[in-house]
Amino acid sequence: MDNLVAVYGTLRQNHGNHRILNKSPLSCEKIFGWSMYSMGGFPGCVKSDGEADYIVVELYDIDDETLRRLNQLEGYTEGEDNWFYDRVSVGTSLGEAFMYTWAGSLNQDTRIYHGDWDIHEKENDTWRRIRTR
Repeated sequence: MDNLVAVYGTLRQNHGNHRILNKSPLSCEKIFGWSMYSMGGFPGCVKSDGEADYIVVELYDIDDETLRRLNQLEGYTEGEDNWFYDRVSVGTSLGEAFMYTWAGSLNQDTRIYHGDWDIHEKENDTWRRIRTR
């Protein structure tokens, strides 16, 4: 594998930024020890103290050019203090993977307790349709 990456938000299949990956995931799984928060139109995740906390990720094998494009999208520069996302290595069923984690401050009220951006977006879409009737 070139670069294994774990994505949990708008880079997942059927979301707006997936066009950068433009392929099927190798796997979809839960990564424990992380919490997800809504930043509005996209999520951020941070390391969690709760052992039962998890986020749902898709795993992709990407080339160096695609990794460069992801770094650019996420505002990440290696070796610098990043104000938007940091890039960390996380353990997955397929080995160590890069994952972008939230580097900014958080509002605890925006926590997504089920850890799945797909479910969160579907819930919000349903709520928006109900409110506009």
